[in-house]
Amino acid sequence: MSDIEGTVSLTFIGHATWLIEGNGLRILTDPVLGWSIAGIYPRLTPPALSLAELPHTDVVLISHPHYDHLDVPTLRQLDQNCKLVVPRGLEDFTSKFGFREIIPLRTWDRINITDKLKITAVPVRHALMRGIGPGATVRGAVSYVLELADHRIYFAGDTAYHKHFASIREKTRPDIALLPIGAYRPWFIMRHFHLNPRLAIQAFLDLQADWCLPYHWGTFVLSLESLAEPIELFKQEALKKGLAEKIICAQHGDTVIIDHTHFNVQSAFHQKT
Repeated sequence: MSDIEGTVSLTFIGHATWLIEGNGLRILTDPVLGWSIAGIYPRLTPPALSLAELPHTDVVLISHPHYDHLDVPTLRQLDQNCKLVVPRGLEDFTSKFGFREIIPLRTWDRINITDKLKITAVPVRHALMRGIGPGATVRGAVSYVLELADHRIYFAGDTAYHKHFASIREKTRPDIALLPIGAYRPWFIMRHFHLNPRLAIQAFLDLQADWCLPYHWGTFVLSLESLAEPIELFKQEALKKGLAEKIICAQHGDTVIIDHTHFNVQSAFHQKT
């Protein structure tokens, strides 16, 4: 864990799951650590940390109730003493998982978890429901900005492109942006729910953040593009826009350590040796 003032570390566990550490705190985003989604979509890249290897976590963030972001088997096995932060509307659904404290947030709600961590729920453009049909009553979606170790870290969850990125910049400009880049083909359908690599770059520009870390690629096949296509196209788009020095493409298991002016990537290979 990074305890150096002004420094945070972000470990890419896979898909939308990050372990964010700073100021002696650990935050886990959209934890999905099983080998399939709902028994339908197999995991093609192992999670960088298994449930047994996962360190004590202080806060778990859930962005929305889709199966690839809210995984019931994973949630049931996490430390239930941590705080579970969810979009308003998911508190009843998640109450059965045993967490001692569940904090529901509406868009633009802001809460002090401790004097070292503040969380703001920010707008998102994404489908809200879990499942389909008349029984799909579980709904709610937000993104989050974490104020941690003198940084503002934006975790998008899942989102399509819209003007909300500009409003996030205006109200709480992040310096670190975690943005999803995969599950975009066929585009005529997916454009309503997800970013593609080109629009992820545009979202980063809208946010005016200092650093961008892409995710939502290389773990599950949820749409028609290949497993590696999103990250390759994302790198190409970054080069076209002259942003290569601001883009940090972590591989599964990499830990990215960021202060206010520099970053360092500790590769998964070196961590395992």
